[in-house]
Amino acid sequence: YFELLAAKNSTKEIVIIDDPISSFDSIYKNKIVYAIIKVLEKKNTIILTHNINTIKLMQHQYKNCFNLYLLNNEKDEENGFIKVERRLNNSENYRDLDLMLEIKNVIQLFKENSFLNDVKNKEQFILSLIPFMRSYFNLIPQKEEHYKKLCKLMHGYESQIIDINNEYQECFGQNVIGNNYNVSINDILQTEVSTEIVDREKYPVLNRALYHSLNYLKIRLMVENTLYNTDLNKIDKNKNYQLHQIISIYLKDNYILKATLISKKTLLNEFNHFEYDMCLFMPSLDISNSKLKEERESIIRICNEIRTKGISNIDS
Repeated sequence: YFELLAAKNSTKEIVIIDDPISSFDSIYKNKIVYAIIKVLEKKNTIILTHNINTIKLMQHQYKNCFNLYLLNNEKDEENGFIKVERRLNNSENYRDLDLMLEIKNVIQLFKENSFLNDVKNKEQFILSLIPFMRSYFNLIPQKEEHYKKLCKLMHGYESQIIDINNEYQECFGQNVIGNNYNVSINDILQTEVSTEIVDREKYPVLNRALYHSLNYLKIRLMVENTLYNTDLNKIDKNKNYQLHQIISIYLKDNYILKATLISKKTLLNEFNHFEYDMCLFMPSLDISNSKLKEERESIIRICNEIRTKGISNIDS
């Protein structure tokens, strides 16, 4: 607080704050954001953060008190400060910032029939939402059967075929494709992910989030499927394994390869599990498109080596 007072009384035109709520408990996160808003309300302030809760706390304590930008610096990408748009006053059209701040806006958007006109690749749109829908179903006691169905599409050792157009209808009340869309793990693995799933001019951050989510799902399934097919009897399919447990079981004697896979951002559990924070946007905020491509190619190489050489013959 004393630092904020010093900043308030500074003659400098701009105050820059770096990740102010990291490493604090929830009570102090609230207090810090409140203090920033109140003490620096007349100062031009730039807050840098990896934490979307910073943004949500600011919005809930003082609505529309900020403009949000993604800061990007990657070769062959759009770089600099990229503004995340919010809807205009009195407009009913959601924009990316509205969707990032309120989960109810995301649910409402997916329930709107008019939104389907902005979906450029309907099959991949539904595929990209498998993890999100699964977790959304998990919040609704009457929907446990649908939760369990989608769980089957999130493990690379499963073989069930699921009509995910029907699952979207159950979740959001809209028929995206017009008929059944029966999908297996192999269908997801064979999908070449489109760079435009929804209108990227209208929803650039949502499109990026869906693109990343589908890539993460496909990569995770690839690793599980590849490891499982080296020894079908090594795991009990009736148990609910997390990905890092499967990697540890199959690669227990190859410590370097195990550490390499477990350390990949695209293979961390939180990217495909939304039970604890229903923010659809976290995957795309934590890794750039070029880093995603780099990780994906690295994991594909590892999986191809495992398939051709077997685990025991891969050089650590």
